[in-house]
Amino acid sequence: MKYIILFSLFLIQTSCMSILGYRQDKTLSDKKIVKLAKRFNVPLNQLYKIDPKMFTTLIKSKELTEKDRQNMEQPIQVLIFDSEDKNVTNLIDCNIGGFPILKWNVFKGMDSIPIRQGFFRTTPEFFSKAELDILIIPLFDPNSAQHIKNPRYYYYILWSRVLFRNSKKFIKIIKNHAKLAKAMNIPIDIKYIFSDSMYD
Repeated sequence: MKYIILFSLFLIQTSCMSILGYRQDKTLSDKKIVKLAKRFNVPLNQLYKIDPKMFTTLIKSKELTEKDRQNMEQPIQVLIFDSEDKNVTNLIDCNIGGFPILKWNVFKGMDSIPIRQGFFRTTPEFFSKAELDILIIPLFDPNSAQHIKNPRYYYYILWSRVLFRNSKKFIKIIKNHAKLAKAMNIPIDIKYIFSDSMYD
């Protein structure tokens, strides 16, 4: 048990690093991603994955420090844009804190629309909304796509199999946040993006 706890602590402490070094599972097929999404209660008509080839292409087009690249590759993220495509919030797992479960709402940012940055460390805008839109691939029948009329905000939610428990908890938090937005009559468009495909 002692070694399991120490290893879990190591993973949390190294979550700001590229996870390539300790990812052991094979690449998931689209079918298995959908199965995992069902297990996590991800709305299937809002399910996407990152296109690994496009991700590599975009990465190569940017001048990034090693730290920036590590931040860009974090498995759990919140990226929010307003109706004018301006980036208003960027949250990544390694800036959140908490063990063993990340504490996303420690500054009550999840209680407002859009999610506020709070006092969490700010990361640069690595991808524009336009870039994100070409970076992701829908994993659902286009006829079943969620259509939000005139969204005030666009949420890009990255989740992962790598940080399994944290992703599951995180998706529940986001879904509760979506209920709050609905109650406040603020239309938000949410895309749940499986992030493991960044490392394919």
